[in-house]
Amino acid sequence: MRPPLTTHTVLQNRYRIVRVLGQGGFGRTYLAHDQNRFNEYCVLKEFMPARGEPHQIQKAKELFKREATVLYQLRHPQIPQFHALFEQEQRLFLVQDYVEGKNYRTLLAERLRRQQPFTESEAYELLLKVLPVLDYIHHCGVIHRDISPDNLMLRQKDQMPVLIDFGVVKDIASRLQPARASGATSVGKLGYAPSEQLQTGRVYPASDLYTLAVTVLVLLTGCEPQELYDDQTLTWRWQQHITLNSGLASVLGKMLSHRPGDRYAAAKDVLKALGEMPSGVSPELPPVTSLPTVVARPQFTPPAPAPVYVSRPSPLSVPKPSPWDSPIALALVSVLLVLITGTLSWVVVSWLMRRAPDTPTWDNPVVTSPSPTPSPSPTANPTPAVLPLRVGTESNLNNTLAPGQTQVYTFTAPANQQLTLKFTGDALTATLITPENQSITLAKQWQDKIPAGKYQIKITNPTDAPREYGLTVLLSEAPPAAPALESTPITLPEGATQTEVTARISPTQGKRFLFTAPADQELFIELRSIGMATLTCRTPEGRVIAAQTLYCTAQPTLAGTYEFDLTSTDVTNVTLILVLRPVTN
Repeated sequence: MRPPLTTHTVLQNRYRIVRVLGQGGFGRTYLAHDQNRFNEYCVLKEFMPARGEPHQIQKAKELFKREATVLYQLRHPQIPQFHALFEQEQRLFLVQDYVEGKNYRTLLAERLRRQQPFTESEAYELLLKVLPVLDYIHHCGVIHRDISPDNLMLRQKDQMPVLIDFGVVKDIASRLQPARASGATSVGKLGYAPSEQLQTGRVYPASDLYTLAVTVLVLLTGCEPQELYDDQTLTWRWQQHITLNSGLASVLGKMLSHRPGDRYAAAKDVLKALGEMPSGVSPELPPVTSLPTVVARPQFTPPAPAPVYVSRPSPLSVPKPSPWDSPIALALVSVLLVLITGTLSWVVVSWLMRRAPDTPTWDNPVVTSPSPTPSPSPTANPTPAVLPLRVGTESNLNNTLAPGQTQVYTFTAPANQQLTLKFTGDALTATLITPENQSITLAKQWQDKIPAGKYQIKITNPTDAPREYGLTVLLSEAPPAAPALESTPITLPEGATQTEVTARISPTQGKRFLFTAPADQELFIELRSIGMATLTCRTPEGRVIAAQTLYCTAQPTLAGTYEFDLTSTDVTNVTLILVLRPVTN
């Protein structure tokens, strides 16, 4: 294992290391200054798989990058925003927000020194504030995997719980370890993680609900999970340490069920159950939100207002007589102004008459009639503006066109590129002209693979008023051709609620599994692979409910055949896990 980075080390000419925040078997966490953002604090997470063959470690890095891309899409005020992923000197780093505050492990230790663990109302409030976060990430196809007092922070600025340290790094790095006899790898804290996670490595939304319930009991009792769980009877015995409201005790008991199917299916179901508890126990439920994360910055304190000094009024003074008070002077000035104005008017009129064309002569008298005002015509042969595009970098253009004006942009595309155009402009027309002189009318968004050559984009204002427009141009590497998908049906064994199927896929050959589901059930799908495989799920009516992810859920199901497409950028073995169970009311 490499030694930690030293203080003041600068990465990417941007991130200056302040200190090490923590270290585990799979990674190391640093506090750093972001020098491009006014030395704002940020967190760097270093991915350090310690074991495995070189090709396995490389695969794990690729998988980590893909998972980091998924986490980057999360936008929630109670999740630290992921900002960047980079590799330097064969070290892989993830950059995210720094949350100023204390984790709940530290808060519990402080309270236990005063012999005051968390109260029932505080635990209830914590559930109400964390469950919407879980509902959000589960709908995004993400399972946290590692909820515990260590991975919940109480943010100092607003006293809101923040979910940190997603278990993605542990999950990926653990796949490099030699498999146990059961073939599973252990991800999650002992005592907190449910049996299906520790024994098989599988996780579901209900797995996060289990670990959240354990966390709440630890905060309420001040005891570790091993003290609250009976290994012989496989039952929880926290009731020996604390007495809770019957409603809250019932909710926690269901969240802690041994079988995933006996727990609540989703975080929103727990919120609903908490909302149905007796009055006087539950405050108003917060709405499930997907607001964008706001990066915390030092609060701006306006400067104190400068003192206002009121000066004493000075004594009134009598003004001296002015020559402009004389009526004779005013009359002379008025005459002079009239003469000057008249002279200037004569000069302007004479100049205009000399510029006017000669009046045409007609052999026959012509009676003229009023004609409608012609609409403005586009500017002829406008000068093109060259766009210096860089592959992978967006160019954003905003401008205003006068009536009848046309703006032309030109750029040269290299081979094997995909062009993405986004256009906004009320009543304006936009056209893409290809190297073959083919014209393509642009809508709000247009995307396609294009051949190499010189292109033009023409934007025209056919109206009689100035119009604003916005144009975004992006050249990116064209995606590979879609792989062929071999269709295979899935059926559940009689009386079973779960099954799994395996396949081997490649960049050119994928797999499409078909499952005919009854109506009004809960369907959960999980993809497992050490390679770069992804899952896309479609309903019987063809609607995509999840794309290029690892999980998808349908609740309630529609009667019909669901499609699960598995694709990969490398040759890999995949396992698809399917769970079908009744919807929990």
